[in-house]
Amino acid sequence: MADVLDLPAARAGLPEVLTGAGRLDRSVRWVHVSDIPNVSEVLAGHGLVLTTGQAMAGSARSAVALVEQLAQASAAGLVVELGASYPRVQPEAVARAEELGLPLVCLHAQVRFVEVTEAAHRRLGDRLGLLRGVDQDATAGVGQVVGQPGAGQARVERDEHRAEGARANSVSRNAGWLGPQ
Repeated sequence: MADVLDLPAARAGLPEVLTGAGRLDRSVRWVHVSDIPNVSEVLAGHGLVLTTGQAMAGSARSAVALVEQLAQASAAGLVVELGASYPRVQPEAVARAEELGLPLVCLHAQVRFVEVTEAAHRRLGDRLGLLRGVDQDATAGVGQVVGQPGAGQARVERDEHRAEGARANSVSRNAGWLGPQ
């Protein structure tokens, strides 16, 4: 999670860690932007949620409920952009995030969430690209082992032309997560 917070797009928001400073080494599988109260229903674990706090603004109870849902869904953390409609995270939500071990960060300046997610996902893609190169070497080697020199390389070249969606699906592998190497 520290990797995401260290991106220039995130640093521009002047992040303040409210809870979980010792847990910022958590791996991030994907970065989600959401202002819905039941975002945890679409998370698959280790997602980092960016929000403007709309789902938390109704009451301290709604803010605590969101924190509890994210902790239950094994979210990497919650980043809340403070603003006129949500000027501070309720103390009850901060306390509950601390109890549950959920990193909670607030941004004191407005950021473009799309820039944060693009930068984070680009970094994920870069790491997957490095891993894909290892996979290519292994696939080419398999062709050599089974006595069909070049067979593995032909497959690698074919795979190079697959849609980006196939690569995006591979982000769910642990090796592609942002976090400690």
